Amino acid sequence: MSRTFSFGKDSTQAAKYYTVQYSTDGERWRTATTRAEGNSFVITNLKGKTRYLVSVSATGDWNFTASASSDSVLVKTAFPTPTITSVRSTRSGQAVVSWRGESGAAQYELAWRENGSGEWKSVLVSSTDKNVSFTLSGLTSGTRCEFRVRVQPLDTSVQTSDWSSVWKLWRVK
Repeated sequence: MSRTFSFGKDSTQAAKYYTVQYSTDGERWRTATTRAEGNSFVITNLKGKTRYLVSVSATGDWNFTASASSDSVLVKTAFPTPTITSVRSTRSGQAVVSWRGESGAAQYELAWRENGSGEWKSVLVSSTDKNVSFTLSGLTSGTRCEFRVRVQPLDTSVQTSDWSSVWKLWRVK
């Protein structure tokens, strides 16, 4: 899992490099890089559903001798991406979509589209179960459908997960 962090250069004399550090407890800091250039940096290998404090400070060089740490910023990473385990159509105009639930998740966004059209429709599904199934009704019999799902956190300060891989149902009954 990765997250892009942006930071401003509010000085007319900007540093060439920045040090980016992160911590989960504010005491033990890990250095992501000491040579971030520009005003954004991607931190990789973060754990899902984890709160991180991120600190950015100018790295001293010959052209920029002052260094002041930024205030730490609290960020929460997204949930891991759920995995669809099956899609089946056993009744006319319906499809049952099943996926592995994510620990701590309580709500998912299930999206579908018929015949590979560009427009995705979606519905929110509430569940804390380890294995989640949802029956979609009102699908057109005889069509192909594509499905995907993601965690939609109840806490708005947490990012949604990435969308799952698309699962295709070749024919709705």
